[in-house]
Amino acid sequence: MTTGVIGREKLYMGRVFQTTFQVIGRRFKVLLGISALLSLAPSLVMLVLMFPFFDGFTETASNPFPFAALPAFGVAFPILLLISAMHQAATLHVAITDIAGKQPTFREALITGVRRGLPVLGVLILSLLAIVAGGMFLFVPGVMIALAFSVAVPAVTAEHGGVFGAFARSRYLTRDNRWRILGMVLVYAIATWVFQLVITGLTGGFLMTAINSSMLFTRMAVSLIESFFTTILSTVGLAALYAELRRIKDGVGASDLAAVFD
Repeated sequence: MTTGVIGREKLYMGRVFQTTFQVIGRRFKVLLGISALLSLAPSLVMLVLMFPFFDGFTETASNPFPFAALPAFGVAFPILLLISAMHQAATLHVAITDIAGKQPTFREALITGVRRGLPVLGVLILSLLAIVAGGMFLFVPGVMIALAFSVAVPAVTAEHGGVFGAFARSRYLTRDNRWRILGMVLVYAIATWVFQLVITGLTGGFLMTAINSSMLFTRMAVSLIESFFTTILSTVGLAALYAELRRIKDGVGASDLAAVFD
């Protein structure tokens, strides 16, 4: 690809979706293992620890949560946030390495997750603050900020520019393609909504009603499993988007993309 052509090509959503499902198909076992260790297991531990607070609790409109559990939740929440960031970094490692034509391993992905967990968390927090600040004035600025920063997390995971450098990279990579990225986000949101409707239908709709303590715990468990699969899909999709934008903007091929974790 010549220099004059680089950056002119537009993002093709179909290619990103195709890459996403191909990576999931090829690396499902590794992705499943990473998600089980860094997403499912910590969340299940938290559910078990929180169960005594839900014992005998009945959810109502005026009392939707057992507030006695707030101190324990306040301690656990930051830990879960960091582990979630590690999970995202590890999943991105698997996906980007696969897209680059290499064989991702569970060990290497876990090491990347541990090393890049804090930077990823920093990017997520700063992105959220920027989006909320933009949304306080008008809805559109918040959306545009979200689109501009949409690949900051894979950038901070795969590159060495630091947290603030990741924002600059994301703005550059997404420029001229943000409306197409918005289209992808909408497609994903609709697919997730349909998936949630299916889960609700399979469970007879009881998960959406006011419930007693045992059913509340069941609803939380089902939501956890639901999040387990949607997180894999969204994170691998983010890696596919990042790789495609790098190809378009930087002219990066598979061999160059593979060097990001060297």
